[in-house]
Amino acid sequence: VDLGALSNFHPFLKNVLYDDATVYRDDLLNRYKDPGAGAFSYHQGNRWYVTRDVDAGEELFSDYDETWFFDEEMGDTGRALPHFSDYKRAAGVLWDMMVRQDPSHPKIASEFEKTYLKLVESMASAARRNPDDARALKLMPNNATQFLELIHRHSVEKREDVGMALARGTVFNYSVDWIKKHGQCLVNIIPKPSTLSQAGMGAFAARTIKKGDVVSPAPAMLQIPRKKSLDVYRYVKARDSYSATGDAPVHKQLLLNYCFGHKQSTMVLCPASSANLINHCGQRVGKGEGQCDERGPNAEIRWATKFDRETLPWLHKSLNEIERLVGEGRRGLSFEVVALRDIQPGEEVSR
Repeated sequence: VDLGALSNFHPFLKNVLYDDATVYRDDLLNRYKDPGAGAFSYHQGNRWYVTRDVDAGEELFSDYDETWFFDEEMGDTGRALPHFSDYKRAAGVLWDMMVRQDPSHPKIASEFEKTYLKLVESMASAARRNPDDARALKLMPNNATQFLELIHRHSVEKREDVGMALARGTVFNYSVDWIKKHGQCLVNIIPKPSTLSQAGMGAFAARTIKKGDVVSPAPAMLQIPRKKSLDVYRYVKARDSYSATGDAPVHKQLLLNYCFGHKQSTMVLCPASSANLINHCGQRVGKGEGQCDERGPNAEIRWATKFDRETLPWLHKSLNEIERLVGEGRRGLSFEVVALRDIQPGEEVSR
């Protein structure tokens, strides 16, 4: 859940891909006798692999495919985003210039600024006629000084290194120390079949989690202002389309079981992280099999306090304001799961 929902796309820096060949499991419950069958997803998540060496602190980017750049909703903004081929083109032009005129040579360094300026002017002239050149031009540093700083910072030794340096110049780069101080741990919990009866999969502590520590962040990647949109009706097919029959829904979409809501509100918030594995303890406290620990839940959910800057201002917005922002493609309102007591390695986390 974490990588699939949280990773962004970059046409040149993509470094992870997933394989979901063995992640479907429907043997946890018996569909003929277990009331919990169908109440949780049988999809066990994806296995993610890195496709190249990834430095500590480097952001992980998955591959959405560039075709979404041309989506109608993206419009001119999407068409203007640099493509993989634009990074290659810009890198090739700059590398060829470096081969012809080595900027590190003391007798040539003074002329390099003029050469670089002529190159940029030539690209700018071509960009007025060709959108491909316009996108490539966007990637090139404004002057020779910035370009030299870029190739020295990223130890450029070959053509491919220039493309990587240009791409890394388009994203924020955080140090490991910064991440340790400001980041949120996503690997405190691991998935296993839950100890709770009929609950499906559960979240188990991968290490000791101290009282008051965040077990898992739970950014709400999906805000649904009208939860009736998750109602499911019976449908009949008429030619190439389906239409609902009857006035009352026959059930709810499974997604609702992974969202948070309130009976007095039409909105539901659906987090996207491993926090979705954490089951509800409620009043099922006892000593028998399939019961919560007799001490009750060991974690609670609360509004995010640090990692999501949108949460606090969104808490003061009306439903109509949130619905408008969601319609504009914005998001906010995140949770975090916090330990109510020390949680030991291998212990199931429940709230």
